[in-house]
Amino acid sequence: MREQRRGIHRWCAAVGSAAILLAMGVPLPAWADGDHAAASRVIRADLGGGRYDLWITLTPSPLVAGRPSVIRAQIIDRRSGATVRGGTVEMAIPEWMPPSLRQVSAVAGKGQGPIQDEAEEERRAAIRVLQAKLRPTANVGQVFPSLTREEAPGVYALEFTPLAAEPYELQVTLRDPVEARFQGSLSTMVSLPVTWEWPVNPRLIVVGMIILSLAAAALLILRLRGDAVAPGERFNLLALPWLQRLVTSPALQPATQIPLTFLFAIVVFLGFADTPVAGRNLATKLTWTIWWAGIIFTFILVGRLWCLLCPIGAVNEWASRFAQPTRQWPKPLRNLWIANGSFVLLTWADVQLGVVRHPRVTAWIILLLVVSAVLTGLFYQRRTFCRYLCPITGLIGIYSMVAPVELRAKRCEACRTHTEKECFVGGPMNVGCPMFERLWEMDSNAYCNLCFECVKGCTQDNLVLRLRSFGKDLWGATRRHLDEAYLAVVLVGASLYLTGEMVQPWHEVLDRIASRVPLHLLGITSHKTVEAWINAVLFLLVALALIPLLVLAAAWVAQRLLAWAGKAVRLREIVTVFGYMFIPISLSMHLAHNLHHLLDEGPGIVPVIQRTVNRFTPAWAGVPAWDLPPLASHEVVYWMQMLLFMGFYGVSLYAGAHLARRYFSNAETTFRATAPMVLVSLVLMLLNVYVLSQPMSARHSH
Repeated sequence: MREQRRGIHRWCAAVGSAAILLAMGVPLPAWADGDHAAASRVIRADLGGGRYDLWITLTPSPLVAGRPSVIRAQIIDRRSGATVRGGTVEMAIPEWMPPSLRQVSAVAGKGQGPIQDEAEEERRAAIRVLQAKLRPTANVGQVFPSLTREEAPGVYALEFTPLAAEPYELQVTLRDPVEARFQGSLSTMVSLPVTWEWPVNPRLIVVGMIILSLAAAALLILRLRGDAVAPGERFNLLALPWLQRLVTSPALQPATQIPLTFLFAIVVFLGFADTPVAGRNLATKLTWTIWWAGIIFTFILVGRLWCLLCPIGAVNEWASRFAQPTRQWPKPLRNLWIANGSFVLLTWADVQLGVVRHPRVTAWIILLLVVSAVLTGLFYQRRTFCRYLCPITGLIGIYSMVAPVELRAKRCEACRTHTEKECFVGGPMNVGCPMFERLWEMDSNAYCNLCFECVKGCTQDNLVLRLRSFGKDLWGATRRHLDEAYLAVVLVGASLYLTGEMVQPWHEVLDRIASRVPLHLLGITSHKTVEAWINAVLFLLVALALIPLLVLAAAWVAQRLLAWAGKAVRLREIVTVFGYMFIPISLSMHLAHNLHHLLDEGPGIVPVIQRTVNRFTPAWAGVPAWDLPPLASHEVVYWMQMLLFMGFYGVSLYAGAHLARRYFSNAETTFRATAPMVLVSLVLMLLNVYVLSQPMSARHSH
């Protein structure tokens, strides 16, 4: 019990620390109130053909849509370096509307026919809304600001409130300076950056999340302290009445699966019917930037819980319940090799075709998975598709082994001797395990989707849902499989390669390789096509061959070292056992990669939703603000990624040490078996750190 509480305390501290780091990283313009967003950026421009320098400072910097702002200007004589005084300086923003809205206003004013471009139609609606808002309060000074005041000698200021998060053009004019030898005026135009302000203070959200997390943890601690638990036992979360009612409720699955299935249908529709621009289509933005980037974090917290909610898994199970097939999946194929192959194929297609950048391809992939799931359900029992065929079932399974929660039998012997076994075959209250898991043998999270059908049907009160050590299945599970170990190693290479695509140096290397490969002899002359093919081939080489061969070489060295100590071990056994210590390495890079997408590109879902609502519904969600600030600065994201690397590398070493102690007899053989694997894991982790320490490429985004 004391160990249980200490574990909860550690989790509270970790969650709180991560949230505080996230809060510290939210960019200042998104939080600042009043003068806290003081101008920190100087915009420089030429005035008078090299005669003068124009310095523009903004408060706040950048400008924020809807917030009163101050634009300050100084004009510096290049010859003397002195501030120009004595003349007249005028600053004006000739048009109060941003360029995109201004263009549509002109089109709409001419009374032309229907606008074909839906983006222009959207902006036309925005014009009407903005004009309606301005009409009661607008004055000439606000709409056409042209009066400039001198704040201090040589410092001129203009007050202005931008209406949209798009660049505005500022006109600065210098008339009749006293020290100049000419009469007349000099003028230039300067583009002013404008960003969007969060409707709710992000700091408030993050701090609220911290408080809620700590409060929930405190209540859980109090609950644990209030129950009498025998020494050496851990608290059964199913003893909480509200949780017991929730997981055994017949409404739980339909209440979650049906809305998500409807959402997937909307995603497919938008993939076909909406814009082909991925960054503005909800199908790609929601699927790849939010769902795929965020779902990885659920695996390390609650295991395969997503599989319970997944619409594709749901239609597989619905089809099976409807058809009641008696066939079982062929025994030789009851492994992950088909799923691993489809995962690699799908990832290769993304590298080659850029799946995440094509809404229509995204929709076709979802449809293909749905059709495959339905057909499998019609001909094979239960969730055969989810267990053996889903492209990400292996990834979900091995990552779920890290989760700090497990559903297990209290006493495995009681399960073995119980003849009815409702948990597996089903009974009056349940349908039996859809993932074919036998509770009396299950000692890993890899294939349990937390559907709780076993809890509903168990008549022996022999199930426990409990917290446990982070990553325990990596070294504690008794069943080891080569397909899982190989996938763990492949994921190291895949995550490393795909993250390498995010950084600028990789694209420079790829450009040099593409310029030297004579694919023009095959009729391929487009540099982009050449680069895509080279990228795809290199991905397969790194993920399927280079990294696995590196681990295989380390296993061979370990085998030789063990042989010198008189211990004969098969090479396959070493790879199968130690492959699991590479799961934290691939997982850390996967999390770090997706953390960048979530925090940097995640806010972009807001304008995409606004745009989708505006176009496909009669409701008006406002003018989409496309230039949203990230949720955390790049510096904070980088250090969060490094913390992930350090933490998961520790888990990897811990898993390797425990695996070696479990499978080898003494300290000498344990060291000989582990040392080569530790060396390879160190090299791979340093590669992870090196890749994410490089500057990000502008060519990579979801």
